[in-house]
Amino acid sequence: GISAAILNVYKAYKVQVKSYEEFKERDELIKEKIQKEKNK
Repeated sequence: GISAAILNVYKAYKVQVKSYEEFKERDELIKEKIQKEKNK
């Protein structure tokens, strides 16, 4: 029914947000590494 559909969308949304957060953190780490390489 409708509630099942909403639940599926919500689950998919949470997975997307989680992967986005991880991607953002990885991006920050990469930027830090680049800065360290430049500073050598």
